[in-house]
Amino acid sequence: MNDEVRERNIDHDDLEMAYKTVCEFEKSSYEKIYVDQDDRIVLELNKEQFLELENMDEGNFENRTFQPLKFPSYKSLFNKRYKDAFSRNVKAINPQLLKNEIGEDKLLEVIKQDQALRRRYMENIKEVDLDNDGIPDRIDIDDSRNSVQTVSDLNLVGNSTNKETERHKNRGDDLER
Repeated sequence: MNDEVRERNIDHDDLEMAYKTVCEFEKSSYEKIYVDQDDRIVLELNKEQFLELENMDEGNFENRTFQPLKFPSYKSLFNKRYKDAFSRNVKAINPQLLKNEIGEDKLLEVIKQDQALRRRYMENIKEVDLDNDGIPDRIDIDDSRNSVQTVSDLNLVGNSTNKETERHKNRGDDLER
């Protein structure tokens, strides 16, 4: 086996492991994922847990609903079963929490496979500049101005809204004396 083929197999195995991790992250407590003797990925629902957790009556479902589903790969399982939920979670969950839960390398490996997922993820990781000072991850004391206040300014501000007002007030006091 030449190096190029070996490298592709390693990349494919890494990608499959990334999809496996994301599928495990997204699966419900009543779902079981395993590999059968034919190396197919099997998704099986625990009927009793499903009916209990979803608060449903068994009569509302056909028996085939609870038959195991087989997939050729974790990527296929992800695309058929978990992609929509993961897409919502990528937008809703803090990116750092996702990285911690799934692993940054696995998360990025899955996201780079799909343009829509990549777009949603990038929208979520862009931080908002709440105080309009050009630095998104720092929130200043006075978020109505786009200038930065520092702790050293606190003695100058006193009971005023900003240091300029306090300086002006102090100059006026000096003139009266």
